[in-house]
Amino acid sequence: MRGTMLHGRLAPAFDAARDALATIAPVDCPACAVAAIGLCQACRHELRGEIAPRRGGYAIGSGVVPIASAAPYDGVLKRLLAALKERGRMDAVGPLARLVRVAVASAALERFAGHPAASRSAHAHPPLVIVPSTSRSASTRRRGFVPIARVCEVAFPRGAIAPWLAMRAATRDQAGLGRAERAANLDGAMRASPAAAGRRIVLVDDVITTGATIAEAARALEAAGAEVVAVVVIARAIRRSGGDGSWAGAAEQLPAPRRRA
Repeated sequence: MRGTMLHGRLAPAFDAARDALATIAPVDCPACAVAAIGLCQACRHELRGEIAPRRGGYAIGSGVVPIASAAPYDGVLKRLLAALKERGRMDAVGPLARLVRVAVASAALERFAGHPAASRSAHAHPPLVIVPSTSRSASTRRRGFVPIARVCEVAFPRGAIAPWLAMRAATRDQAGLGRAERAANLDGAMRASPAAAGRRIVLVDDVITTGATIAEAARALEAAGAEVVAVVVIARAIRRSGGDGSWAGAAEQLPAPRRRA
């Protein structure tokens, strides 16, 4: 009887400890929850089939820079991003980091800072710096980390990444907002570190839907004196209505960064 009562009182603590251990050392696939250490074999195979790099153009200022993605925002990739962002599954970071590198390769970029070859070409151009986008302040507090920044830390060499973006204003959750609402929600919401001045930036984000987040990040970096030379995203949103999974990422379909007085 006493043992039963003791177990009853301690059950919440045991449950909390089990959940904490599962976060640190999960024993199920982050994409499908089948018993596995990390991404299961079936999801690995499916994810490889989803990889379909695409490169386009993104209008920044008076020019157009390359924008590249690794795959459509669907299937295993979509579930992996949700696992990282909503459940803090760090075992999703490795597969996502590999997809960032796929997107960078498809963008045909020159060497970035921290790469052994960068110093040999530095006399011609300063090396590129990887700048991850940022998240809503409320989301960062809840998670304890910025998902795309964590992915970039694994994807790129030490010294290549600079977390120069931050939110300076509260914003609504973008989920459920239309194109115009997303742009208005983020207008002027980001600031970039003065350290970005004079640097050549590759802006990296996890998903591109309407382009509002990228537009605001590019605006903030340019306002700080940086030059955004390329945009790289893991996933591109697909248009179900079109039936062809086409990417809404052509330059004419993305909002140009707004210049503020």
